Amino acid sequence: PTPKELREKLNQPLARPPADAGIVPIMTDAWGGTNGSDGAASSIAFERWLVPSEAAGSSQSNVPVLIALPSTRDQQVPLVFVNHGTTRCKSDTKVVSALSRYAERGWVALSFDSRYHGERHPEFADVIDAHFENAGAGGGTKGGNEKVADGADAVGGEATGFPLTLSEQQWGDMPANVRLAPYYSALITSWRSQPSVERESPFIYDSAWDASRVLDAVLSENMHGSLIDPARIGTTGISLGGMISWFSAASDTRFSVAAPAIGVQGFQYALDENVWQARVATLSGLFDAALQDAQPNDATDGKKDLDSDLVGQVCNGRSVVC
Repeated sequence: PTPKELREKLNQPLARPPADAGIVPIMTDAWGGTNGSDGAASSIAFERWLVPSEAAGSSQSNVPVLIALPSTRDQQVPLVFVNHGTTRCKSDTKVVSALSRYAERGWVALSFDSRYHGERHPEFADVIDAHFENAGAGGGTKGGNEKVADGADAVGGEATGFPLTLSEQQWGDMPANVRLAPYYSALITSWRSQPSVERESPFIYDSAWDASRVLDAVLSENMHGSLIDPARIGTTGISLGGMISWFSAASDTRFSVAAPAIGVQGFQYALDENVWQARVATLSGLFDAALQDAQPNDATDGKKDLDSDLVGQVCNGRSVVC
């Protein structure tokens, strides 16, 4: 198959019900942050936006986006997506540091919360809805999600002075099992559901779809389309963020560069060589559920163990993971 045919095949399971609302600006902050290289402080402009990614009705319909802008904006510049890893969010210490470094170079950089992470935890759905309601009324922020005092990053634990939202602070304060419970629940629900356009694929596919919708928005006249050089758009990320980077660039030709870190996962290779155990360990709740579903009804048939065949069904056959 040609690259175009492969891309078309990949985009079929990525598609979500189209959004029916416009982007919403939440707040614009000027912050004297550390650029992450020589420790020098400078004024970096950060903006927060909400970008509808799919039809309303889900806690995951809207994407909270954090954008770092350079101080000089008199010419078109590169745009870099920085995707966070599992258990992290867009305002993680290392993510904010990376955004700052790119902005210091004169580029635009952004990060967004992947599915069920950060402000997309279902507990904060009412806060997100309130932003849209207030935007429709011509207001600014609403719903108790205003800035909080300078302090530690949402989950990184290092004092950066970067102003978090209350939702980000609450997300960072959650025990890890509470923080990720909706994410793993969504993975299990996806595994147990029949294929359809409404069925979620929250591990990678849905976030790759979100990345394209965020790119649509940031290139629009309503955001920063005139500032971005469309020929110089890249994506990077760590771990889960690295895998999202791969899929984003593979599915959307507007990404001309992908530079993932610790994000190379050959799912078929892992199955062929029987080295899938490390991946399974990072998604243990999902594979525990798959193993439970695979147990025979008749106890005399013996207990089924997790093996390459079952892992392959989760990774490939149902498109939950890959």
